[in-house]
Amino acid sequence: MQRLINQHAKLSVKFTAKLFWVISIMEGDCHAYTKNRIRFAINCKSSGFSI
Repeated sequence: MQRLINQHAKLSVKFTAKLFWVISIMEGDCHAYTKNRIRFAINCKSSGFSI
């Protein structure tokens, strides 16, 4: 019984670690997208192009 609990705990830790890893990658992509979108808007505004 104890062995089964330990295996479940290990799976839980691995799953949680992988989940946080995926979320951090998604967050990183979102920040990069936001920065690029802001730069694009500033460049368009300075060149007289309306969005």
